[in-house]
Amino acid sequence: MISHLPDMAYCWNLWQAVERLQQTIQRGAMAAFAMPTDGYYPRRVAESALNLPLVHTVSTLHEGLKQLHLEGHFPAKNELLGTLLWESRVHLPWINFKLMDEIRDRRNKLAHHGAMIPRDDCEKSISAIKLQLEAWKII
Repeated sequence: MISHLPDMAYCWNLWQAVERLQQTIQRGAMAAFAMPTDGYYPRRVAESALNLPLVHTVSTLHEGLKQLHLEGHFPAKNELLGTLLWESRVHLPWINFKLMDEIRDRRNKLAHHGAMIPRDDCEKSISAIKLQLEAWKII
């Protein structure tokens, strides 16, 4: 859906960074979970690190929405993620708008209040955003 090629390439590069980060953290998390320790700390650090790719993934969604807005796919009064989501809901073909808004809300709680998201939920959210970006041909 993005017609400006440099901006599409930018979003693609953001997504590639998400996947690289996810792989790096997964390797480290697997090592932490495999450590023969009775300590809680390595597992908690590994769980916390798995939240970072989700924050980056939501930022990629945000950048894609900003570009779609700038190209005139939908009007919006500002470029905040929540505004872009809600203003685009009737203009863009959403796979699951409600889920995207829930992911945004959980990301906000993580980013602004430190509320960690469980590993499985992070992975499901990243997959859902990936499907949406692919459906819009952003990645």
